[in-house]
Amino acid sequence: MSDKIVLVQLSDIHMGSEVENVKFPTGLIRGGLNGHDHLLCPRLEQALLDVRVDMKLAPDESVHVIVSGDSTRIGSDLDFAIANTYLSSQWVQDFAAASPLGLKCQPALLHTVPGNHDHWGGHWIWPQPAYDAHVYLRHFRDTPWFQPLYSKSGNLRLDLCAVDSNRGMQLYAADNPTAGGALLDTDLYSQPSRPNALQTLLDKSQHAAQQLPSSRRGLRAIVCHHSFDNQGNANPQARNHFFNVLRHGSRLWKKFGRWLFGQCPDPLESSSLQKLLALAWHYQATAVFTGHTHYFDAQPHYNPNNRAQKVWELRGSTTLQGPQKPGVPGSTPGGLPGVYTSGSTRVGVQGFLVHEVWLEQKSLRPRWETHTYGFDGFGFRHNPVSITIL
Repeated sequence: MSDKIVLVQLSDIHMGSEVENVKFPTGLIRGGLNGHDHLLCPRLEQALLDVRVDMKLAPDESVHVIVSGDSTRIGSDLDFAIANTYLSSQWVQDFAAASPLGLKCQPALLHTVPGNHDHWGGHWIWPQPAYDAHVYLRHFRDTPWFQPLYSKSGNLRLDLCAVDSNRGMQLYAADNPTAGGALLDTDLYSQPSRPNALQTLLDKSQHAAQQLPSSRRGLRAIVCHHSFDNQGNANPQARNHFFNVLRHGSRLWKKFGRWLFGQCPDPLESSSLQKLLALAWHYQATAVFTGHTHYFDAQPHYNPNNRAQKVWELRGSTTLQGPQKPGVPGSTPGGLPGVYTSGSTRVGVQGFLVHEVWLEQKSLRPRWETHTYGFDGFGFRHNPVSITIL
């Protein structure tokens, strides 16, 4: 394979307010507020170097890095300072540090969207704010945004379109300032107040692809923090027997559990999901990159009115949230080979996805494979079994 686009999808890195973070409360509620495990940070830096080797990239080929939401633990200024420094630059932990630590992503190769934790404005006590417009002034590109990516030759183009799945809470939160959930409406459809909504950007992408010469191909994908559902592996924060009874028990127990804990974690609100899928099907988006649940998943979603139309949800696990949960190679009912398991219990562990997109040399057919990297106790290891998207 040559002339490819490679994207590393990090998610839910949950950078906390201490560089050498070792504070990891346990329990269903408190565990969800954990920050990054600083021992994982150098392993991720090494893993990105490994990706270049595993994907057989030439020295002059680039790796794009996507963070599909929740860059921070609670969205405080200090959380963002540590997250932004780690992603775009390097930490110097002390004056005698032999090797500064950080990913040093070039701005043109780093693509981020807010997650629900990024909107919390430093509030760690429940209930947290649903939406904070200030994250756009300082830390994120205003959504929806549109970014074309090109292979080395320019013969392959992949358009990234991004939405903030908390953005629809902007008006709702005015009357319900601590409401949870995920609404997309204000980012989806064109209207006078939002002329560059996702619909407009996808239309722009489709038009650009139609203008490409016959020797070139164009694809499109969408970045959105909240997942389509929360099915698949059990919530890794919900280890205690009581919660598992609520989640997997009788219908009555499930109803009680949802009343008590919500969806745990909340997926996209159903009408927002259906609108997002309708746009993805109409504009032939190949995939939607999500996160939020802290475990991997990959599912094709077919248009019920036209089975020839489908879009993949490619969901990343938490990449850096602590504590470390080393696993062994396994699989998940969600259908993504290479998801890691711990013991006999299917749980998400730290890891990330790598999307490898290229053109077949003779047929010029676009191809896409998604790979998993999971933490095994020593580093992030590439699972050789991949899933074919195209």
